[in-house]
Amino acid sequence: MQPKISVIMSTHNRKNELKRAIKSVLRQTFKDFELLVIDDCSTDGTADVIKKIIKIDGRIKFFTTKKNFGNDAQPKNIGIKNAVGEYVAFLDDDDAYFRDTLKILYKYVSHTKADMVYGDYIMENKKGNRSAGWSMNFSLQYLNEFNYITTGSGMVKREKLIAVGGFNENVPRFKDWNLWLRLAKNGCSIIHVPIPVLLIYALREDSISKKYEKETEYDENGRYKPTFFNPADCKIYADKTVLGERKPLKVAIYTMTLDRLDLTKKMYKSLLDTAEYPFDWFVLDQGSKDDTPEYLKGKCNLIEKKENIGIAKGWDLLIDEIKKKGGYDIVIKVDNDALMMTDGWLDKMAGIFRRNKQLILSPYVEGLNDSPGGVIRSRQDGKSPYILINDKVMGMVPNLGGIVFASPIELFDGFKFPNGIEGNKDYYLSQYAKQQGYSLLYMEELRVFHMGGDRQTKDYI
Repeated sequence: MQPKISVIMSTHNRKNELKRAIKSVLRQTFKDFELLVIDDCSTDGTADVIKKIIKIDGRIKFFTTKKNFGNDAQPKNIGIKNAVGEYVAFLDDDDAYFRDTLKILYKYVSHTKADMVYGDYIMENKKGNRSAGWSMNFSLQYLNEFNYITTGSGMVKREKLIAVGGFNENVPRFKDWNLWLRLAKNGCSIIHVPIPVLLIYALREDSISKKYEKETEYDENGRYKPTFFNPADCKIYADKTVLGERKPLKVAIYTMTLDRLDLTKKMYKSLLDTAEYPFDWFVLDQGSKDDTPEYLKGKCNLIEKKENIGIAKGWDLLIDEIKKKGGYDIVIKVDNDALMMTDGWLDKMAGIFRRNKQLILSPYVEGLNDSPGGVIRSRQDGKSPYILINDKVMGMVPNLGGIVFASPIELFDGFKFPNGIEGNKDYYLSQYAKQQGYSLLYMEELRVFHMGGDRQTKDYI
């Protein structure tokens, strides 16, 4: 039978400490697990120790790297690749679980339906002296500033680890911090377990953190400065991993039409001329009386309705059609009176979504009579309403307009517009997105012109 949990333990030349770590797993009150031990080419007889223990307990699987990798990123990824449990826990070879650790972690991850849970720990030095460790309730904002999650105190869905490529093998130090950030930015739900002390965390002079400490820089407050990676700008998928290459984000653009063929033609040409990134186009025509349907055939995935079913129902219908086709990561609503004006706008959006999928994006909107530029940028507590991601300026807003509305496909999991909704559809969806943890942002350097008014159309076209 497939075990519920795969515990992954990487090791290198710590055969004595390793015995305690393995025993702490085997004595768990939660029994439905497998233990994968990955030896990074030890030279101290570690393999012999593991082989003896395997004879006692068949839940242990043993792997060795082809050559010494030098840190535990690749060995842990080998464990993820070979694990079969629904959930994965990591235990370093010099740390140890308490007897109920897996039981507590599994209880909270299964009851809360979270993708990842983590808890508190006790620190232990070489002499055996112990002091309290700590963590805190999950906050991506604070996680961008410092790491408060230790590797052995957590449990993650294996499919979520695979989705981000596991540990980044180009990051020798803070690789666990890097992983938590990438999981969170990919939409992984993470919670802190409110039961203390799940782990004995060993403080060792020969740890990997100590090995790379001289290369690490800190600011005046003692916080990590970007050395091996930038917390605010790291890509979601690992730069280097044995779990496979990153797949390009697949994009679907969707549009609703009702007559106004002249605008649809200009809008479509602007997509082709400026996107600089592949996309599929889905169009719902709601009973056009001009030649719009004939023009669209062969250019898009076309859905034809004999009459206007409304924007809300049309929006739902298009998302359902995109989901049926499957495989899309990003979906972008582009109105047929939107003229894309920035070269490479879609490529630039894809670059942002590769770094964070907890965002909803829109370009700066020109040509609006009532609110030029779109929604007012948010200022809270005297802070700037702008942030930088990949050197792109983002304006933070309380809601987005729907002229161009780009989001991960996951935003629409379980979402439908309520029956009878007329106006404020963009506002309604924006508020739903915020409730789900998404940030609403304008990409200030990207420009789209709204061709809705005759005067503006004459000025720009």
